[in-house]
Amino acid sequence: MYLPLPVFWALFDQQGSRWTLQATGMNGAIGSLTLRPDQVQAMNPVLILIFIPVFEFIVYPILDKLHLFQKPLQRMIAGMVLAGLSFILAAGIQIYIDNTADVLKNGEARVAFYNPLHEPVYVDQFNGATVNWTIGYREFQQDDNLSPGNYSLCFRDNRTQVSCKNDTFYLKNEGVGLIVFLGGSQLAFADEPAELEKMDHISIRLVNTLDKYITAFDVSVEDPNSGSREVVAHVFPNVSGGGSSGYQEVPLNTLKYSIDFGSSTPKQVGEIASSHFLPGGSYTLILVPENSTQSNNTEFLIKTDLNPNSVSMALQIPMYVLITAGEIMFSVTGLNFAYSQAPPSMKSILQAAWLMTVAGGNILVLIIAEGRI
Repeated sequence: MYLPLPVFWALFDQQGSRWTLQATGMNGAIGSLTLRPDQVQAMNPVLILIFIPVFEFIVYPILDKLHLFQKPLQRMIAGMVLAGLSFILAAGIQIYIDNTADVLKNGEARVAFYNPLHEPVYVDQFNGATVNWTIGYREFQQDDNLSPGNYSLCFRDNRTQVSCKNDTFYLKNEGVGLIVFLGGSQLAFADEPAELEKMDHISIRLVNTLDKYITAFDVSVEDPNSGSREVVAHVFPNVSGGGSSGYQEVPLNTLKYSIDFGSSTPKQVGEIASSHFLPGGSYTLILVPENSTQSNNTEFLIKTDLNPNSVSMALQIPMYVLITAGEIMFSVTGLNFAYSQAPPSMKSILQAAWLMTVAGGNILVLIIAEGRI
C-alpha cells in the first residue's frame, strides 16, 4: 500500500516549485486584488480546512448512497486520479501561457516609430516599399513581423520638403527597435533584445529625446520584503541627447527616479506609478519635453515593447481544488486506514513510515529534476 505514496507526494509538492514557477508567468490581478506567485499556494491549507468537513459530512455520505468509493483503497485510487487530473490541467494551462506569451523567437524582430514633435512626420518608404505613413504628434507606428537585418527609411519632418531624408538602421535578432524622430531629419534609435529572468519583474530601458546629456539616471524601487527600504535597481549612465540605454530588469513596483543632467542643471526627481506596468512586460521610458511648447520641464512617455503576462492566475484555482481533493481522499484516508489496520505494537512505526514516504517523494523529484528525465 505504501508503494504509490512517494509518487503522490512527488506530485503534491510541486505546488511550491513548478506551480509557483508557472504562476510567475501569469497575471496576478484578480479584480481589485493582486496576488504574487508565491501567495497562490496558500489556497491548499485553506481548502484543506474547508474540504475535510465537506467530504466527511457531504461528499462521503453521497458516495455511500451511490455505492461508489466506499472502501479506503478505492478512495485512495480516486485521490491519485484527481492528483493526476490536476497536472493534466496544469499542462494545458502551460501550453496556453506559451501560446499567448509575447516573446520574440529566433529570427524575429520588431520596430516601432514614435513622433514626439508638434507636427506630423511623413514616412514615404520603409525598406524600399512605399508606405505613406503619417505619424502624428505622440503617435506610434509599429511593424511586428520583421526579421533581423538592415533596414532603410525615407521620411520628411514636414510636408513642404521636396524629397525625403534617407536613413538606415539594423535590427538585432529578437531585437525590439524604436525609432524616434527628433526633428531636423534626426533620429534616435534603440534596439535591444528584451529578456526577463524573473517573469514577475519588468524590463525597462531609457530613450532620451532631449538635447541634454544625462550623466546618470537612477532608478530605485521599494523592497517588497521590508516594505520601506529602497534599493537601487540600476543606474543608466551617460545617455546622450538622442541616445538610449539597454534593457534592465527591475522588480514590479513604483519606480522612483533621479535624472542628473550634469553640474549646470539641477537634478530632476519623480516617480512612475506601478499601475503603468504589469508583470512580465518590457517597456521603454521615453524622456520628452512636457506637453507644452512653453515649458522647460520634462516627462516620461511609456511604450510597451513586449506585452505583459495576460493569463490570469485564477486559472490555477481548479488545479488546487483537484490536488486538495486528491489529498483528502488519498492522504487522509490512507493515513487513517494504515493506523486502523496496524496492530497496537506497530501503529507508531507505520505512522513514521508514512511520513518517510514524503521524503521519498522529495528524493524522487530530485532524481527526476537533476537527471532531466
